[in-house]
Amino acid sequence: MKGYPIDLAKAQEFLLGTIVEAGEILQKYFHFETLKKKPKGDHDLVTEADLAADCFIIKKLGNKFPDIPILTEETSVGDFEKYKNMDLVWLVDPLDGTTNFSRKFPHFAVSIGLVFKSYPILGAVYNPIYKNLYWARANDVSAFLNGRQIHVSKEVNPSNSIICVDWSHDIAWRDKTVATIQKLVGRVGHIKMFGSAATDTASVASGQIEAYAHSHCLPWDTAAAALIAQKAGAKVTDIDGKKWNVFTPGILAANPVLHQKILEFLR
Repeated sequence: MKGYPIDLAKAQEFLLGTIVEAGEILQKYFHFETLKKKPKGDHDLVTEADLAADCFIIKKLGNKFPDIPILTEETSVGDFEKYKNMDLVWLVDPLDGTTNFSRKFPHFAVSIGLVFKSYPILGAVYNPIYKNLYWARANDVSAFLNGRQIHVSKEVNPSNSIICVDWSHDIAWRDKTVATIQKLVGRVGHIKMFGSAATDTASVASGQIEAYAHSHCLPWDTAAAALIAQKAGAKVTDIDGKKWNVFTPGILAANPVLHQKILEFLR
């Protein structure tokens, strides 16, 4: 595409094949009776499934696009500064929703986004249990779920809406989540916490929920799904209503009318 140093249509074709193959790896591990896992920080964990999918995706993307850096959850050292102005970088979460996965709760996904100067230009999110494959790219007007064009919910009444929120893995940010919930209670229909930022933001795109709010997520959590939501008609900002990019800590995604109303509640 003019303006991007890559053919997005061809990259998308390769990405969709790769993410489905990665999902097949997760599906295999999901049915293991015993899953090897270890703590990662105070409130997170990593399993052998995360690592196997991560290794596979890095190898596939690296072989096909050797000049594009790859930043994944499992290989990151936590410093994103050098990635912010890169022409292209892959952001990968090989298993978003690891705790759910480890408990045999099938609300998780593989998430892969291609980012241009901090903004996503290609993204895919895949749940291999439900066979739900979401994708979007910057030079297409639509977002898709299993080849079908999708749109955000048309609901504009907050009292009829379903809002998803999540805890940060950083304990210092959890008070912000509590404050968010307190400001929404009694003003929106339902508040849910499902534990997969990529899945839930993609669910905004398909109209299954009205909004997703997270005070402190990481770049690979929403890089792909935010683009999908935007292409489905969502307004995406940080949780305070400011401009969003993949390195912004928080996110609020909703249809434009509800987005404004939720912001008013949060302020």
